[in-house]
Amino acid sequence: LAGAYERVADIQGNPAMPNLGQTDAALTSLHKAVALREANLAASPDDAVALRGLARAMNLIGMLEGQRGQTVEGLETLRRADLHLTRARAITPDDPTLLREIAANRDRASTLADSIGQPERSLELLDEALAALEAIPDRRSQRDAIDVVLYKKAFSLRRANRLPEALTTAQATVALTREILVDEPNNALRKRGLSVNLNELATTQMALGALDEAGATLTESIAIARGLYEAEPANPTTINDLGYAIIKLAQLERQRGRFDESLRGYGEAKELREAAAKRDPTNAVIRRGVAIAVAMAGDAAEAAAGDAATPPARRGEYLSRAASAYEEAKVRLEAMRTDGVLLEGDEASITEMAESLERVRRAAASG
Repeated sequence: LAGAYERVADIQGNPAMPNLGQTDAALTSLHKAVALREANLAASPDDAVALRGLARAMNLIGMLEGQRGQTVEGLETLRRADLHLTRARAITPDDPTLLREIAANRDRASTLADSIGQPERSLELLDEALAALEAIPDRRSQRDAIDVVLYKKAFSLRRANRLPEALTTAQATVALTREILVDEPNNALRKRGLSVNLNELATTQMALGALDEAGATLTESIAIARGLYEAEPANPTTINDLGYAIIKLAQLERQRGRFDESLRGYGEAKELREAAAKRDPTNAVIRRGVAIAVAMAGDAAEAAAGDAATPPARRGEYLSRAASAYEEAKVRLEAMRTDGVLLEGDEASITEMAESLERVRRAAASG
């Protein structure tokens, strides 16, 4: 019965797979599963399977709490899940299912650690996840899980400004995903994995100044993401993935000085993310994504206004667009604060948007 509640929760709102975008409903289902699994464990306190099952449900809760912006709560839930996993490993140290759950625990905790500005801690957790997966003899059966962790590691290395290591790791994720797709060329989840990994590779290429390589990488990523979106246009995951890839291309176009193309990209990404936010208004991560797309458009417009190649007649137009974008981003983040779902660290973003708005208004007033 607990397993049934967990499978329902996957369908309702597990962000790691196609879902209905019902985060609150998924959490309700998972708390029911936890209550049942705790009862099982109370009856058999040394049962490794019961310990593992309880930890899995708690791992999912921790992940969803993070999705709602409850980072501290999510980390605590994952810490308590790890206590059960540690007990289970002492009983069955070589259980592949248990080792995979340990890796999932570290993977999810690393995501939350990175979200609150702890990239080095995130890397430590990811290395622990990889160690757990590498302890499973059949590496081929773990390719998907290894792929996900390598992607996260590439992301964290980039955030820590360890760019050569990040590039090597991102290239490894892309190579591994292509290897997996050879066996399952029509698998939508595998295609999504390749698109996401290509995005990370392109981001690192951009950071290293390899703009042509990044452009080719993003073109492939967007083509994959758009195909998945067209197949499932109401799926929050396909919407968000396509929006993310388009934002990356918009960033690249800005880096190239092609500001109008950049602004069009940010506009398309905003529309896609708004659609996902309307389907799941309690998902703080998606709501924040809309505000970030708008804020990035403001940055691009302001950069266009200040670019030496911009005709004087268009400078005012760009400053007006920047002001509108900064104001909208500020209003959206303030609404999240009012609703109690503002992510940690984003209070400073509200202040930043207000300062940016004042700055472009002064620039417009000065002519």
